[in-house]
Amino acid sequence: MLLLLLCVSVYTQVVAQRDKDGFLQGRNFKDGSLWVLTYVRTHSGQDLAYFNAISDVWRAQMEALKKEGIILSYKALQTNAARVEDHNVMLMVEYKDIRTWETNADKQAVIMQTIARDKAASSHVLHDDKVREFFGNGMGREIIFR
Repeated sequence: MLLLLLCVSVYTQVVAQRDKDGFLQGRNFKDGSLWVLTYVRTHSGQDLAYFNAISDVWRAQMEALKKEGIILSYKALQTNAARVEDHNVMLMVEYKDIRTWETNADKQAVIMQTIARDKAASSHVLHDDKVREFFGNGMGREIIFR
């Protein structure tokens, strides 16, 4: 029993030492923000319709989330499809961390649905399989180097 108490006591006293910039002792990098990525391929001749819809709906959704402090930033990138079966659009949303993304999921959904409902015509284009093909989502944590 005494050994167990000693182990708990030592464990609770272990504190990771960070410098003034937040880097752990002995590391030249630290965790940054979380990026949630959406991969899409627009069908031939549909770029204009899709990008207009992104500008109308998705951008309004992102601005509302930014105003609420849920996200830090967002970007839309047009990419070169490396293969025929590859995406050519990447939508990127930056969150402070995964906790922020998870704890605000319900609030985020309400905001996004409200804006999509208000801009129904453009929202339909964003989800129209004749305009685009959804390739999936991913996420990554930014690494900040010293």
